Amino acid sequence: EQEYVEEDSLAKSISFLNAKKAVLIGFGIFLLFFIWQYNVQPLKANAKINWAKYYLENDDSCKRAYNTISPHLNYGSYINTYVKQTYVNTLTKCAAETNDSNEKSKIIEEGIKNAKEILAKRPYYTRAWVYLGVFESFMLEKNPESMALKEEIDSAFERASELSPKRTIILFEWAKAYLVVDECQNSLNLANECISKNPNAGECWWLRGLSNLCLQNEKLAGEEMQKAETIGFKIFEDEPVKQGIKVYVRLINKYGGKTSYYRGLAELYDRLSQAHPDDFQYHASLAYVYRALGEYAKARKEANYVLRLSPESEQSVREFLKTLPY
Repeated sequence: EQEYVEEDSLAKSISFLNAKKAVLIGFGIFLLFFIWQYNVQPLKANAKINWAKYYLENDDSCKRAYNTISPHLNYGSYINTYVKQTYVNTLTKCAAETNDSNEKSKIIEEGIKNAKEILAKRPYYTRAWVYLGVFESFMLEKNPESMALKEEIDSAFERASELSPKRTIILFEWAKAYLVVDECQNSLNLANECISKNPNAGECWWLRGLSNLCLQNEKLAGEEMQKAETIGFKIFEDEPVKQGIKVYVRLINKYGGKTSYYRGLAELYDRLSQAHPDDFQYHASLAYVYRALGEYAKARKEANYVLRLSPESEQSVREFLKTLPY
C-alpha cells in the first residue's frame, strides 16, 4: 500500500510538471506572438512607410511609393490605421500626378476603398473625409455631369468642415473639385470663404486666381496668383501648374484660341518641360502651343526634343514639322 501511494504521488508530480511545462510553452508562444504583433510588425511597417515617404518626396516615384506600402496594409497590428492613412495620402498624390488613365482609375478606386475603411473605424477622422472628397473629385473630372458624385463630394467636404471648421485645406480641396468641372463661380465662392478664414492661405489665393481666370477675369486672376506667390505658395510646382493648364485648355475649347490663353499655356508647359526635361509629352504640348502662337522656330525646337526623346514618335513629329512654315 505504501508503494502504491508513492507511485501515485510520483504520477501526480509528473503530471504537475507536464502541466507547468505546457503553461510555460503556451506563455512562450503568446510572448512570441505579442512581440511579433506589437513590436516586430509595427517596426517593419513603419520602416516601409518611411521608405514610401522617401520615394514620394525624393525619388519622384508614386508607383514605387504605394507599392512599398500596399503589402503591409493587412498586418492587423495596432498601427494598421496609420499605415492605411499614409497609403491613402500617397494615393491622392499619385492620382494627381499620373497621366495614364487606366492607372489613375485603379489608384482612385483603391483610394476610395481604403478611405472608407478608415472611416468605418474612425468616423471622426477629418482627413479621411478630405481624402474621400478628393478621390471622388478625380472621378467627377471623368464624369462632370454626375449629380450623384457632386452630392457625395459635397457630403464628404461638409462633414470634414463640421469636424474641423478652421482648416482651410478642406475649402481648398473643395474649391478644386468644382474648378475641375468648370463650375467657376462655385469654386470662387469656396476660395473666398477659405481666404475669409485665413487671409494668408496662399493655396486659396491661388484657387481664387484660377477661379477668376476660369471666369475670364484675367487681370484680377494674375494679381491674385501673384499674391499667392508673395505669401509663400509655390505656384510653379507640378500640381498648381497642371491646374492652370487645365483651366487654360478649357477656356480655349470654350471660347477659342485667344493669344493670352496660349501665352499662359506656353509659360506653364515650359515650366513642366524644364522640371521634367526627359518627358517628351510636355515638349510635344509646348510645340503645339508655340505653333498656335506663330512662334515656329520654338515649335520646331520642341518638336526636335520629342524626336530625340521618343524615336517611336518620328512619323507624328515629321508630319507636325511639315505644318510649320519657314
